[in-house]
Amino acid sequence: TEKQVILEEIALYEDRPEFRLYEKLMAAYFAGHPLGRSVLGTGESIRALTREAMADYFARRYSPANMTVVAVGNLDWEALQRQVQAACGRWTGGAAERAFPDVPSNRPRACVTDPKLSRQHLGLAGRAPAAQADQRYAAQLLASILGDDTGSRLYYALVETAIAEDASVHYDAMDQAGAMLTFVTSDPQRSAQALAIVRDEFKRFCDEGATAEELTAAKNKLASAAVIGGEVPMGRLTAVGFDWVYRRTYTPLAEQIDAMMAVTANEVLDVARRFDLNDTALLGLGPCAELQGVC
Repeated sequence: TEKQVILEEIALYEDRPEFRLYEKLMAAYFAGHPLGRSVLGTGESIRALTREAMADYFARRYSPANMTVVAVGNLDWEALQRQVQAACGRWTGGAAERAFPDVPSNRPRACVTDPKLSRQHLGLAGRAPAAQADQRYAAQLLASILGDDTGSRLYYALVETAIAEDASVHYDAMDQAGAMLTFVTSDPQRSAQALAIVRDEFKRFCDEGATAEELTAAKNKLASAAVIGGEVPMGRLTAVGFDWVYRRTYTPLAEQIDAMMAVTANEVLDVARRFDLNDTALLGLGPCAELQGVC
């Protein structure tokens, strides 16, 4: 029963170009690395999964050493500990070790042709600081300055000029790895032009860096989003949980915002140059006619 649910979910994502592009881009950029695998799996892997394999996986991975209980808000710490002990104290299982292989330096350029799509979807993936790195705040600001939904460099260069419908940059902070992801959607005849503009904007940033106004605007956006997210239970739980799982520490929200606000323009520029914004994998999804010479 559950296999069918997952197969339907995979089919649902396959029908959405943005998800297809993301999955294929990650698979290409992280080829040969666990991060290149789809979280959902594939139709083949789901169909081949046996009850015994699932039970074995559960016994190995769902152990106390591989789980974290997270609670936030106005709680009674002693009572929480008693509840967790009562519910989970009898659980057994040893260490669930994790491997962290080096991230490969894959920079493929490829097009996936789908004549059913009317728009061209472009995805770029490049290096970025890991979730444990001090530079993660500078990377967040860099992504916001370059590709926030509104008021970013790519927004003004591509969306406001009607060259592309969507253009965004996202910093994906992962365990012991990171990626800077760029996505653009445009008319097929303008996709090569849009890609050239992205490359030019990245180069211009590496040459000039951010203005004081850009940096202040990015800081205000990210700080506001962090505060709003901290007011929602799941937002706060997720932030605290990842803080502990990734860095084995708890940093109050106010301290996180202070750390981000203290980032300088030079630190943001250093991330852009050190991780080389234009050193990316490139994947096109759509008619692809305009990208034959690029991909």
